[in-house]
Amino acid sequence: MRRRTIHFIAAAATIAVIALTLGSRLLLMGAVCMGLMLALALISLIPALFTLRLSSSQSGERVKRGENIRLTVRFSFKGILPIGSAAYQADAGVSARFGGAPFCRYERQCALPAAHVGVFDAGEGRIYLTDLFNLFVFSRKISSGCLSYTVLPGSFETDRPEYSAREAGSGEIRMSDDANEPAGVREWVQGDALKRVHWKLSTRYIDPYTGEFRPFVKTYEEAARPEVLVLPVTAGLYGNDEETLSRKDGVCECALSVCRACLKAGESVRLLAPAEGLGEVFAASDEDVPKLEDMLSRLASSGDMQLKTAVSEVMRRGQTTSAAVLVASSLNSGEADMLVRLRMYSSLGVSLVYVMGAAGENDETLSCLDAAGVSVSVYALEAEDEETA
Repeated sequence: MRRRTIHFIAAAATIAVIALTLGSRLLLMGAVCMGLMLALALISLIPALFTLRLSSSQSGERVKRGENIRLTVRFSFKGILPIGSAAYQADAGVSARFGGAPFCRYERQCALPAAHVGVFDAGEGRIYLTDLFNLFVFSRKISSGCLSYTVLPGSFETDRPEYSAREAGSGEIRMSDDANEPAGVREWVQGDALKRVHWKLSTRYIDPYTGEFRPFVKTYEEAARPEVLVLPVTAGLYGNDEETLSRKDGVCECALSVCRACLKAGESVRLLAPAEGLGEVFAASDEDVPKLEDMLSRLASSGDMQLKTAVSEVMRRGQTTSAAVLVASSLNSGEADMLVRLRMYSSLGVSLVYVMGAAGENDETLSCLDAAGVSVSVYALEAEDEETA
């Protein structure tokens, strides 16, 4: 209880005692009014405390690391009586102040720096409610996740990774009618050419009663352009310390930069994160870059992509893949051996982009990989640039 409230109650009690002693109706009415103020303050705050709603949304354009995030924080409560004000404070430094009119929805803009890539929440916070007379202050704990925001990875100009990609055309997908032999049939849709209709099969599906005709068209196979697999490896990057978060930022931003470099070179890209259930994202042009950014931001928050899983995924997709680019921030001898065997026993071009936290880190292992034919590029966190080993 606040000191102001204690003094107010003591003053009301003193006035009531004096009024009863002297028989003063005026003083008694003053004491009663002070008692009503206390009652109204409690009656207005208690329903508001249990019915308040707090939510947020990220406003403005997509925010990348290093920019400022603008959050729209919304507050409302259900109650008959108004309150004085509401103030919210969170661990991440988010703070907002709202009015106290009942059945009204308040919105406030908050700004905070986007220091790291990922999906974050503002942390646990507290909202403080005061009455109209500023006698009581009630607070309620707001659980983590009520206020969340997404920070996307940035990118930098880099060259396409060096790898001996095999000749395009090894994979096959069903696409057009350029081949002589049909690969299958499907139902006709608006826009299909009449020359593709499978007339012999379609005549079997004429309803004898209604005369309804269901045409089928032929499908053909043509060579598909092999794609580049990009796999960000985030194994071992646990915790929320500054070094771990910086390494995750480096892995995500290197992966995005590699994807953009491949797209610029005219190659299609498939970004994979199967270990975390995030699936995959296919990109054929710069219009698909926002999808890559979204996936990498989610990977930075929950990712534990193992290099062993990444290598298995590359081998499984070998028929439609020309090269594999693995982006990692930690590497041991066993993992390096897996990359060497992948390069030796497959026809894929293999490239490793290594995010180095300290100078000289894993120099010997990276040199062995380069000597074994695995293209190695190093990205130094301190300098925030890339150099080819």
